[in-house]
Amino acid sequence: MRPSRPAGRHVLVVGAVALASTVLVVSPARAEGNAVVGIDGTTLVVTAAADGANRIGMYPDGSTVVVVDSLLPPTVGAACSPGVTPDRVVCPLVGLTSITVSLGPGDDRATASRLIPLPAAIDGGAGDDLIEGGNRTDTLVGGDGTDTVSYSLSPAGVSVSLNGIADDGRPGESDLVSADVERVVGSTHDDVLTGSPGPNTLSGLAGDDRINGGRGTDLLFAGEGTDTVSYQGRTGSVTVDLNGGAVSGEAGEDDTVFAQFERAIGGAGDDVLLGNALSNTLTGGPGADTMTGGTGTDCVSYAERRAPVTVTIGVDGASGEAAEGDSVADDVECVHGGAGADTVTGD
Repeated sequence: MRPSRPAGRHVLVVGAVALASTVLVVSPARAEGNAVVGIDGTTLVVTAAADGANRIGMYPDGSTVVVVDSLLPPTVGAACSPGVTPDRVVCPLVGLTSITVSLGPGDDRATASRLIPLPAAIDGGAGDDLIEGGNRTDTLVGGDGTDTVSYSLSPAGVSVSLNGIADDGRPGESDLVSADVERVVGSTHDDVLTGSPGPNTLSGLAGDDRINGGRGTDLLFAGEGTDTVSYQGRTGSVTVDLNGGAVSGEAGEDDTVFAQFERAIGGAGDDVLLGNALSNTLTGGPGADTMTGGTGTDCVSYAERRAPVTVTIGVDGASGEAAEGDSVADDVECVHGGAGADTVTGD
């Protein structure tokens, strides 16, 4: 579901769970908000109470799985035992086939170590939650509130689409990121992030990322690397402004494309693409597009075209395939042609 208050402009990324001292204690009786950690058949089950917020991490330790809650000491459930500090419960790993985590209505965090050899199903419940799965095929559900799924610890690039289909994560990982998740944090590798029809915040971090926010009012972040914002597949005219500001997308869409992006791809309409201070590559697509560079060394690209194109820099309506009518501004310094017999004229 959509959040009851607007999403912020920054995404919080969870790292590893901090480890505490090694004094043997007995787990306390359950209090408000404490999660119960136990085993049901072959499933490790973590169930938060209907109040309070939880900060849950899970990691393997030899033949056991350690579950930590850094906010509220968890309660020992079936077949598990107290950990060495009050913030953790230890459960046997042998015989387990899966993990299920059900969080409560608070603003929760749940992180499964990528060293755990088990698939995890994590449901954030109500509240603004941050969820990070492990290294197997996970199901990650946001619930009510403004929820974030993070792949910041992934050892390789990921593809994440907020479509509720099990096609997310690394190649072959087949995670299912629910369509009720509003925010995605990618890895530090080459990612492909695709939003839903609602408002999303998508952050690529480092790597050469390709980000498509979908049709809602989106906040799109990049990081180190050569990053692309794409409106490919749109039939209506779009504006793509790589300088930031809530001005990108179709009329009234009001996306913010932050100025870390180097490349922009338009749709099938008559699009306006505006470069920033970086060296940009602008790809208009079909339609009579207007492409303007910036202060960097900027290119327009027709590299995917099969038919011949004519590009005349600095002359309105004189570029593209026959009768296409693209305008390439005089602050563009280079052109990538296609497979045809192309004609390029500088200013």
